[in-house]
Amino acid sequence: MNKRGSHVGTMLSFVIFITFLIFLYSILQPALKLETDKQDTVDYLTAKLRENFTGQLLSVTINIDDYQISGTKLCTSIANILTGIENQGLNKDWLVVKNSSNSNLPYFIEGNGLSIKTGTKFDGFFKVYSSKDIDSSKCTPKTCVGNDCYISNGVYTITSVGQMNETFLKKARRFRDDYNLNSQSYETIKTQLKVPKNIEFNFELKTTEGESINTTSSKIPPTGTNVYVGEIPILYIDESANLESGFLTVKVW
Repeated sequence: MNKRGSHVGTMLSFVIFITFLIFLYSILQPALKLETDKQDTVDYLTAKLRENFTGQLLSVTINIDDYQISGTKLCTSIANILTGIENQGLNKDWLVVKNSSNSNLPYFIEGNGLSIKTGTKFDGFFKVYSSKDIDSSKCTPKTCVGNDCYISNGVYTITSVGQMNETFLKKARRFRDDYNLNSQSYETIKTQLKVPKNIEFNFELKTTEGESINTTSSKIPPTGTNVYVGEIPILYIDESANLESGFLTVKVW
């Protein structure tokens, strides 16, 4: 038996096998890399969408003394309070006023003061939020807060000031509308987000109230296409400055 020939044959078979694996990898590697890139893009886009839905929310917490609380009148007028609020960076055109139960309170601006529909159970505590991405609880005319307001002496204490970056429902809706506007707008968004041209995506934000902020049905993957999906829980601020929870889903193909 020729052992030398047998050894050479074994080595040759091994070399052919390794060569085949290298060839196979060279054929599959571009596809494998593309699929890996798409999965990475899901995570990347999830972060970028949250970034585009994010804005600044300012807040101040205010107390007025017990002796300034009527207990019988539905409305409380606080003179010169807007100066203190605006000094903390809040914009008087974008205010939401809430009581200690987190209920929105209608208010009316009079000069540099606020007349707030506090109700007869007002405990002297209220919180004021400001952002261009919330709907003001301001109302008109003055009768919307009551005809007979208790006039405080304008003495109040700002007990805390907040400045937070939050996800806003209104910003998510605007982004969705831009995405759905037309194909050119969609391509512009892809460019801004630095999404490769050979990759497509869509998204959906489901809210606590059951609203679905989603992209147009024309942006759906073709049948038979591999789709990569990511879903995360998300906290957002609604139009009334309430903190709510939902889910953000991103699809890439």
